[in-house]
Amino acid sequence: MITAVGGLRDRKLTDPKVISIEDVLGGRIGEKVVILGAGAQAIDVASYLVAKGRKIQIVHEGTVAEIDKEQSYWVRKFVLPHLYAKGVKIWNNAKINGIVNGDLSITTDVGLKKNIECDTIIECYDMLKNTALYDALVKAGFETYAVGDCAEPFNIQKAIHAGHIVARKI
Repeated sequence: MITAVGGLRDRKLTDPKVISIEDVLGGRIGEKVVILGAGAQAIDVASYLVAKGRKIQIVHEGTVAEIDKEQSYWVRKFVLPHLYAKGVKIWNNAKINGIVNGDLSITTDVGLKKNIECDTIIECYDMLKNTALYDALVKAGFETYAVGDCAEPFNIQKAIHAGHIVARKI
């Protein structure tokens, strides 16, 4: 049995203005948007919302080298400069403190505490492995292989390759 059940999302904030990436297309998005995370999906959402005329800031707990890490070199080569040219501000190495008076409170990499005014906050953190079903099937004695986000989130090329290898094996 091959399990590819997808990954899990990490929710860190609870507030009416905080939505998940799944809510972007159907939800109301304000003019000033903060995106939490800087993986491929976060950058894709930023690109989409910039095209819709929103003012975007991205808060990223990692380094500048980790922005859009799941994309190819060529995608990063064109998309990131486009976002910067459209006024997108990316706060790298930033710690999220929470929501204070409706604003997102962060601490920058140099220790500056800053509140970012926003109408909408979108959580786009990197996905986490979702192995619950896989673990249950293994425990029940089924021959089981984890592929895709269940095994290694965020890399479609590796997911397809892993599925191909397992399919040939069985």
